[in-house]
Amino acid sequence: MVVSILLRQPEAWPPTASIISHFTFLNVLYPRYANDILSVEWSIAVEMGFYAVVPFLIMAIRRSVAAVTLVTVILAIPSVLYGGFKLIGGDYFEFRHYTLPWRAYAFLCGVLAFHVRDSLKNQRYLFAALFALAMQLIVGEGSWSGPVFAVVTAIVIIDGHHNGWPERVLSLKPLTFIGKVSFSLYLIHSMCISLLGLYLSVPAAILLAYICQRFVEAPFQSWSKTMCRKPSSSAAAP
Repeated sequence: MVVSILLRQPEAWPPTASIISHFTFLNVLYPRYANDILSVEWSIAVEMGFYAVVPFLIMAIRRSVAAVTLVTVILAIPSVLYGGFKLIGGDYFEFRHYTLPWRAYAFLCGVLAFHVRDSLKNQRYLFAALFALAMQLIVGEGSWSGPVFAVVTAIVIIDGHHNGWPERVLSLKPLTFIGKVSFSLYLIHSMCISLLGLYLSVPAAILLAYICQRFVEAPFQSWSKTMCRKPSSSAAAP
């Protein structure tokens, strides 16, 4: 975000309130400021919202998987979400695509897939998912594209766990490399496109994503694991 801001002329800088909300993650409460710096960072605000409610979600799952299934289905119906945000109005309606309620079904699909994973051993679910994906690609993007891709992704991952070949495909080195740098690639690709154009931005974005992952992501991940590691019994002894 700092690099993105410094690349602009001062008169094009985002509002101070936006910068503060981004660096404090408070933009999860203010969708107007969820996506106005990098043009792709809305997902971070959504994820932070999910992390804030996930303990309550876990408690709900333990009580009733059926209830969470019902909530998932309801939140996956575009007209229901649109109507709810329309009633709220204001920024929450205008910037509704950058909020957790609008995207919650994708997280919940993953949660439910985990809880019913043993029921998805039969490969007919995988073939049904791939058929749904093919139909979606033929029909084109629409209001149901998000839910379809969320369900398909969950089923493919679960099937890979049970039957192997999707997992073997996804474990190919070129794909695992892209997966490793994917978050950095996601964050910087729009800057590369605006500076270098569509074609030159591809190798440049991949190279910069590798550098960011190697020298920013990985060290901070290691540091966070060290900070969160529980002390051993020997270390805790006087």
